[in-house]
Amino acid sequence: MCGIFASFRKDRLLKLAEANSYRGAHSHSITRFDSIGISSVTKRLGAFNSEWVQEPGFNLCHIQAPTTTEQEVGNIHPADYRSCKLWHNGIIKTDAVRRLQIAHQSLEKWDTLLLLQDIAEYEFTGLSKIDGSFACFYYNPCRGLYVFRNEISPLFYSLDGDFSSVKQMWMEPVPANTVFKVDIDFATKSVTLTKVVDFTTFDNPYFFME
Repeated sequence: MCGIFASFRKDRLLKLAEANSYRGAHSHSITRFDSIGISSVTKRLGAFNSEWVQEPGFNLCHIQAPTTTEQEVGNIHPADYRSCKLWHNGIIKTDAVRRLQIAHQSLEKWDTLLLLQDIAEYEFTGLSKIDGSFACFYYNPCRGLYVFRNEISPLFYSLDGDFSSVKQMWMEPVPANTVFKVDIDFATKSVTLTKVVDFTTFDNPYFFME
């Protein structure tokens, strides 16, 4: 399990960090955006540490539950590939991982990095073929920030720039099965989601849609 949360405001970010804290304390990252793009990325083992949060700016955070006993920073989100980055909450099933390995002639085992490679190479055309759960932020330095999720993974947002894997009363779900461009307005500290393309959830074994 992982958690994703973001905000312009440090006080709001701390509330979101507390709400998401049960979703992982193995490692965390804080990525700060300014009007130019990413200005800093901090990756650390252990529980989320608010001391690394910088203001002003838009801070995108990821926390991770332990999926291994190894104490390494190599698999801390965001994954990096050809200057692109991916933050991922969810898990890609084994067969889908193997298919991505074959498609990209890779021995990579990290599902997040394989998904990032697929998006960086083929944009979002392969999302409908991904068997598993995912709620993601994707960053391309030439095109900007994107957000998307399938029907299985939760992600919520507000127009004043808050995002969270755990719902808060002022938030609504990011619509599933649609890739959105995240336009960040640093002057008004707000965000606009602009639809880019639709996809389908490969297989939803549950009855809920949020």
